[in-house]
Amino acid sequence: MPKSRIVSFLAAGFMLSVVSPTIADTTNVKWRNIVEIKKTGAHCVDDPNCFNRYHPAIKPVATAKPGDHIIFHTRDALDADLDLGSVADDLAAVDLNLVHPMTGPVFIEGAQRGDVLAVKLVDIEPDEYGYTVIVPGFGFLRDKFTEPFLVNWQLTRNAAVSDQMPGVAVPYEAFPGSIGVLPGDAEVAAWNAREAALGAAGGVVCHQSQQGRCRPPCADRKAATRPTACAPSRRAKTAAIWMCNRCNSARRCCCPVSSTAAACLSATSIMPRATARFPGPP
Repeated sequence: MPKSRIVSFLAAGFMLSVVSPTIADTTNVKWRNIVEIKKTGAHCVDDPNCFNRYHPAIKPVATAKPGDHIIFHTRDALDADLDLGSVADDLAAVDLNLVHPMTGPVFIEGAQRGDVLAVKLVDIEPDEYGYTVIVPGFGFLRDKFTEPFLVNWQLTRNAAVSDQMPGVAVPYEAFPGSIGVLPGDAEVAAWNAREAALGAAGGVVCHQSQQGRCRPPCADRKAATRPTACAPSRRAKTAAIWMCNRCNSARRCCCPVSSTAAACLSATSIMPRATARFPGPP
């Protein structure tokens, strides 16, 4: 297009804006309903929107509708204090009881127990730092790799690079760490029965751990003031879901309550920000 025509078009556009000043900036045109779950504090234990165990009594921190876009601000998989200056010896201070901090849960309106929630991952925005670790005694190949190892990565949307691995650029292909739905009491009981049978048969079982627990499953966290030395009820003994541990640095003993709220979603990722969309009904 000749330059004179461009000038003429711009001039016409300017004149229109003067005649009709009510034309809105298209930046204000929105089509998505966004529910954003932010993180606060240095670690999961400091964050009311974070937990690291699945339990039916954990209450939702937000509500979303089918078709909404949910942004989860997530934590690193170890909930650790690692950074670009960390070395392999620093892994000795990592508490493996804190793995998989979860952001949420979010209750999905209209979902009922037994429903399947369809989730579309729209985007995963990387932090600037990530890591690859080998922690002695942890992982599927712990018998093969017995020494601590750490690679610090600088992350962008293009690739991950590290001064410890010169000449290597790992293309950015992000994926979520964990996405799940909170269980009900029936599911917890089934898990316990399954794990007990596996252990009795000589299998490897990771039993429930009291250590490192964040956000104990309190029906009413303010009312949960009994000391951790309290005796578990018969029901709790039978179901093996009595959970007592630290809650925001204060010792609490929390009793599970009956719940059918299995339609709560939570998400975690080594990338700190994940956007998920719930497709609406067909």
